[in-house]
Amino acid sequence: MSAPTVYELLRRITPGPRWGVIGIPYLWMLVFFAIPFLIVLKISFARLAIAMPPYTPILEVENAEVALKLNLSNFLQLGALQNGYIAAYWSSLKIAAIATFLTLLVGYPMAYVIAKLPPSGRNIAMMLVVLPSWTSFLIRVYAWIGILKSSGPVGQLLEKIGVIDALQSMGWIEGRQILYTPLATYIGIVYCYLPFMVLPLYTNLVKHDGRLLEAAYDLGARPWKAFVKITLPLSRSRHRRRLHAGDDPGGGRVRDSRVAGWAGHADDRPGAVERVLRQPRLAAGLGGGDRDVALADDPDRDLQPRPAERDRREADMSVVGRARWPTWTILGLGFAFLYLPVLLLMVWSFNSSRLATVWAGFSFKWYGELLRDDSMLDAAWVSLRIAFWTATASVVLGTMAALVMTRMRRFPGKTLFGGLITAPLVMPDVIIGLSMLLMFVSLGEIFHFQPKGMISIWIAHTTFALAFVTVVVSSRMAELDKSLEEAAMDLGANRIKVFFLITLPIITPALVSGWLLAFTLSLDDVVIASFVSGPSSTTLPMKVFSSVRLGLSPKINALATLMIVIVSVCAFIGWWLMYRSEKRRKLDMQLALQDNG
Repeated sequence: MSAPTVYELLRRITPGPRWGVIGIPYLWMLVFFAIPFLIVLKISFARLAIAMPPYTPILEVENAEVALKLNLSNFLQLGALQNGYIAAYWSSLKIAAIATFLTLLVGYPMAYVIAKLPPSGRNIAMMLVVLPSWTSFLIRVYAWIGILKSSGPVGQLLEKIGVIDALQSMGWIEGRQILYTPLATYIGIVYCYLPFMVLPLYTNLVKHDGRLLEAAYDLGARPWKAFVKITLPLSRSRHRRRLHAGDDPGGGRVRDSRVAGWAGHADDRPGAVERVLRQPRLAAGLGGGDRDVALADDPDRDLQPRPAERDRREADMSVVGRARWPTWTILGLGFAFLYLPVLLLMVWSFNSSRLATVWAGFSFKWYGELLRDDSMLDAAWVSLRIAFWTATASVVLGTMAALVMTRMRRFPGKTLFGGLITAPLVMPDVIIGLSMLLMFVSLGEIFHFQPKGMISIWIAHTTFALAFVTVVVSSRMAELDKSLEEAAMDLGANRIKVFFLITLPIITPALVSGWLLAFTLSLDDVVIASFVSGPSSTTLPMKVFSSVRLGLSPKINALATLMIVIVSVCAFIGWWLMYRSEKRRKLDMQLALQDNG
């Protein structure tokens, strides 16, 4: 046996592409997420000290002995009544629970009605639901200030019709205005998170088989009873796998007793239950004669309904055809709740008065003032640059993490890797920002450099947005047909070539969605950036928040209007391109069916 060459030795000790894909996002999350929280954990067991850093070490070395000193007084002080930490945390949990229930109460009817709309109207309705979520949280909450103030037009209207007196008598508000009360808090939370509630509910409701409701109506059930007995149970997550397979323990398989054990039979395949009633030759009864015999030669001819037939059936089963006024009432109230604050904000941006709640005439004055505000423009430029590089880095790292989670089954530390990737999804922004701040301060003391600036904001935003991009890309890769990749490898392509030629083009829409999501999250963040930003790296949300704290400003109204218009135009262009693509796809399917017919 010949001795291995230098190239072979280097190839053995050098990590391959697989470990590079695993190691880069793993190392990023360890350095910029795990280590900051370890620093927080260390400080939580230390004591305050007049030193630099301002806390005592928990490890002390004396006479070649290492002593671990943990201070538990910080944890014991959490329960002290004078500190109020437990009370504040309990209040946060109570507000979160009530707000979640209210959001579900508002979002479920909207999702139900949209899911029952004809297919042509679902995309438009969902675009209108999701569109507000692409604008700034801060701007949307700011829009409610003018509505809920007692001096605003809506506040004066509520005062005249007696709503303020009714709310005060019920104990929901204190004083004569809704603003800065618990009711205003619930309104703001429900308003901001309503799109995120409607989207998953719609995804579940739109998969329900309409024939179940039709069968219930044929058996004499009233709409409310069919909803309680069928729709509501199917809306629960544990019923998702049984939406189309019914209660058949075989997973939706039908076996012919004459060919038991023959797995290749046409009716012995997954999902056969929902296809039985779609076969016109079976629905025609036993009088088909020669037609059934002729069609039997091609068992897959009519397994799936034609697109036009499916759309007509769904339109007939839609709730719009059964009751128009409840449908339009629910949609009208829901969209009014989503868009009325934004529209009023846009109208008041053209007010010539400096008072944002007093109309003095139409004017473009404040748009000119906005364009002459150098500090606002500089903050916008900083935010755009940070958001662009954050989205780009998050897509690269998120795609690697998605490959690791979906394509690599086992490797040392996979459980820890999954925990690091998903933890930012549920971690409060305040905790992430504080841990990042402590890490950057520690690095600044060690390497003697300015720790807070655009780079620190970019690192923090990338760590935060990486988790969201990974979820988006992983969901698309989980649905990808692995046989395509296996076929390419059987033809001699290596894994890198398979990824760039097969996998990447298929997951491109998910990458674009992830990039836009990361861009929006970075552009909208104010909490994390407030911890890690420096004097010359003020972002646009931080600038807007500091201005809002001083009161309503028509210049902020003008800025909000520009942001809303830009986002709306971009969303409309994206929807129009997807609509053209879907229309072209349906046309190609119809032409293919005609050619096969």
